[in-house]
Amino acid sequence: AGKERTQEELFNLFNLLQDKDRQLVFTAPAHPNTLSGLEERIVSRLEGGLVAELKEPDRDVKRAVLERLLAQQGAHPEPALIDYLADRPTDSVRTLVGLLQRVVGAAAAQDGPLSAGLAREVLEGQAPRDTRRASGFRASGIVVSSLGGIKSREKVVWDWVDVADRVIEDFR
Repeated sequence: AGKERTQEELFNLFNLLQDKDRQLVFTAPAHPNTLSGLEERIVSRLEGGLVAELKEPDRDVKRAVLERLLAQQGAHPEPALIDYLADRPTDSVRTLVGLLQRVVGAAAAQDGPLSAGLAREVLEGQAPRDTRRASGFRASGIVVSSLGGIKSREKVVWDWVDVADRVIEDFR
């Protein structure tokens, strides 16, 4: 409901900006021709542009990003810190930058050096993202087959609602 109008507006906006030699950047989890629910004319416009797949950064990219960010800040870390952070599993540069900011902030708060030891101390207990995703879901006693089909009529509960939130909701 309403997606047709949204797609119509997007199509018109796309044409207007293209007529004015402007560029558009779209992000999506998949190639335009595999996205469901898009009109063919929008898929055609998207495929007519540059399509680039962004993958997880490899170790060399992570090292380069870390070195550049630290140089911009005028920081002089131990080389082991860059190796430690570059070897840490991250799914994006944004996540890597967040880890670095936590370590830099802790070093500033402690008025200490940027070291791998400090990074381990700060990031200890923070499991890599893939591990958190797998272990962060609390089961509700429902059996789910390896194919993903639910073997119960109950809903799968991925995140339990906080008791305080439920109480507040009851009083609304």
